[in-house]
Amino acid sequence: LGADDVVVPIHSSNTPEMQNNLFTPSGSSDQFNVIPTTINYHYDEQTKEYENIYQELPSQYIDSNGSNFPGNNDFAPINEYHMMFDIPEGHQKGLFWFHSHQHGSSDRQVRSGMSGGIVVKGIQTAFPVLKNINITEEDADSYGKIMLFKDFNDYLGTGSNKPKFWALNDLKYPEITINSFEDRFWRIGNIGADKYLNLTFVKPGSNPNHSSDLGLPKFLILSRDVSQNYFANLSLTDSILVPPAGRVGLIVLGGEPGETYDLISVDDHNTPQPYGNPDCLDVNNNKYGYLASVTIPAASKSQSLKGLLSPQVCRNTEGGFKCLKSLKLGQLAGGEILPNPNTLASYVECSGEATDTCVVSSSTDPDDKFEFIFNRGYLNPPNQDMVFTMNGELYDGSRINKVVNVGTNQDWKLVNQDGSDHAFHIHQLDFIMTEVTVPNDYVEHRGKRDFYDNYPVECNPATLPKGGQGSHCTLKTLKHGYRDTINLPANSETTVRIPFLNPFITGVFVYHCHILAHEDSGMMQNIKVVNPKSYIPPALFEQWFDKFQVEDNK
Repeated sequence: LGADDVVVPIHSSNTPEMQNNLFTPSGSSDQFNVIPTTINYHYDEQTKEYENIYQELPSQYIDSNGSNFPGNNDFAPINEYHMMFDIPEGHQKGLFWFHSHQHGSSDRQVRSGMSGGIVVKGIQTAFPVLKNINITEEDADSYGKIMLFKDFNDYLGTGSNKPKFWALNDLKYPEITINSFEDRFWRIGNIGADKYLNLTFVKPGSNPNHSSDLGLPKFLILSRDVSQNYFANLSLTDSILVPPAGRVGLIVLGGEPGETYDLISVDDHNTPQPYGNPDCLDVNNNKYGYLASVTIPAASKSQSLKGLLSPQVCRNTEGGFKCLKSLKLGQLAGGEILPNPNTLASYVECSGEATDTCVVSSSTDPDDKFEFIFNRGYLNPPNQDMVFTMNGELYDGSRINKVVNVGTNQDWKLVNQDGSDHAFHIHQLDFIMTEVTVPNDYVEHRGKRDFYDNYPVECNPATLPKGGQGSHCTLKTLKHGYRDTINLPANSETTVRIPFLNPFITGVFVYHCHILAHEDSGMMQNIKVVNPKSYIPPALFEQWFDKFQVEDNK
C-alpha cells in the first residue's frame, strides 16, 4: 500500500483485555476484544510501580505524573491514531492484513492479538471468468466468508501456563453452518505470529485418523495470497497449507444433511505436515489444532442449486465438485500492473541491459546477492542465545542489503539450510515459484501426477542443500500464480521470480521469515527499490499519459 511503514508509538504492554469467561471447554464461542480502547498507566506511590487501568480517556490526555501519554514520552500509548492511505490504480484485489511490526516485539504483540484484515474489493478483476457468468461482489459477500485465524496466546494471563488456542474471527471454536451441497467462498488468512495452518476436515467420532476415503468435504482452490486465478482449471485437494501471513481462497461444498465435521489444522509444535497428505493425522494424540465445527442442517437440501458458483455453472440435476471442477477459469489474471504470471514464467535470462521482458539471476558485484541462505546460529557458543540469520547476518535496520531498479525482473534462490521450516515473505511485492529442491516427503503422488504445495510439478531425483536425497521439481506450464508468502521446507532450495515493475514500490522495505519469533531474532533484511529511469508499466502508460497530459500539459 505504500513504500514506508507507519510508526505508531504504542506501549509494548498494550495487549488484549481478556474477558473472565474466555477459557471454557471445547466447542464454546466466547469472544474477546482484539485491542483495548485505552490504557492508563497509573503510578502507585506506595508500591512505586505503574498499574494498568483500563478506562476511556480524552485524546492527548497526559497523566498527572506527566510521563505516560502523548506529549511527553515517545513510547507512551496513544489514545487515538488516524491514518489515511490511497489504494493506487491497478492495486491487486483480495484479502490482505496488517499487524504490529516492531522489530524485537513483533512476535509477542501479534500473538497477543495485534493484527487484522483488509479486503480490497474487485472480484471480477481478480477472477475475469466470474464476470462472464455474472457473479458480482454482492454474490461473493452473500455466499462468502472472511475467516481470519490467529494463534492467540494470553500474555496477560497469570502463572506459567498461559492458555494458547486458535481464534477464528476473534471467536474460540465457533460453529459454521452450510446448507447441503451449497458451495461457499471462504477467504482465509493466517494472521497469527508463528503457527502454520494445514487445513483439513475430520468427522468427529469416526475413524481417529483422517483418510481421503471417508467422504469428507474437500477444497477447491481459487487463489493463493493475492487474489489471482492460480490454475487454468480449479484444483481439488483434501488439505491446504497456509503459512503465517499466507491467505487462500477456497470453495467449500456442504455435505449430506445432518452431518457435522471438524475443521482442524495439522499443526503440532509448529511443524507442517507433508502437503495435501494428512493421512497420518493422529487425532487421539492431539497432533492437530481444533479450529471450528461445520454443521449441515438436517432440512437444508434444496431441489435448486445454491451457492456462489453452482447456479451459474451446474444444471439443476447435477451439482457438487465434479460439476464445479469443470469450470474453466481461463487465463490467469496478473492485475493491471503485473504481467500474466505465465508470461513472467516464460522470460529468459537478460543477454544485455535488464528490461521488463527478461530476467536477471546473477551479478558480477559480490554484494549484489541473488542467493539467500536461511539458517540459525548462537551469539555465545556453546548453545546460548540462539539467533536466526540470512546469509549469516542478523538484521540491521541501518543496512541496505539489496538495491533493485524498477522495470526489471529477478530470480532469487532461497536456500533453507536450517533443520526447521521457514516462511519467506516480502513486503509490497508478489512473486511466482518456478522450481524447488525439497525432501521427498513434501512431494505428493496423486495417481500419475506429482504435486508440491498443491501445485502440479515434474520431479527428478536430486541432492538436497545439506546432503541427502530429495526431489528437484519444476512447476508445470500454465500452473503459476502470484504469491507473497511461501513455506521453505527444512533442507530445501526454492527459486522465486520477482517482477519489480510497480512504480509505487520505490523506497526501503523488508523481506523476512514470517515466523515472527525468527524475524525478531534476526531473520530479516532491508531492500531499496529505486526508479532512476521513471519506468511506467505498459499497462498503465497509456491511461496515465491521457490523464496527465491534460492535467499537467505535458
